[in-house]
Amino acid sequence: MPAVQFNLFDQFRLNNFNGGGVDFILPVTGALNMAVMSALYVPDQNTDTDWTAISANEVTGTGYTLGGNPCDNGTATVDAGGVVTVDAADPDTWAQDPAGFSNGRSCVLYEVGSGQLIGYSNDFGADQGNLNGDFFIAFGVAGIMVSQR
Repeated sequence: MPAVQFNLFDQFRLNNFNGGGVDFILPVTGALNMAVMSALYVPDQNTDTDWTAISANEVTGTGYTLGGNPCDNGTATVDAGGVVTVDAADPDTWAQDPAGFSNGRSCVLYEVGSGQLIGYSNDFGADQGNLNGDFFIAFGVAGIMVSQR
């Protein structure tokens, strides 16, 4: 799987860049997970806010843990020019398994403790999974999010 482009949910941006909600920026305080979603999940960037409201559309299969895989070492930094960068380690690979999942179409990043949705990937373009080989998701080289001042 190539590096994925992430789109931030509007409510996450409002909560974090207007002083309320999840304490995500500087420093990242909650554990982050990456979940793989089926085509049944159609992101609504404007109104989706909570993991429990969308989790029924998550893939299932051997080798996949409900709730997704952790994305360790979340960081948020601001450089001298005011550019904010948010990043974390890529989630662990979902190992190949003949009883795994084959219907992954996108992924969602969320904060585990609060269930706050952070971002979602674009559609993979076709169903993906771990039936015939390992499945992995990587953040882009620039990180999860880069925001100009």
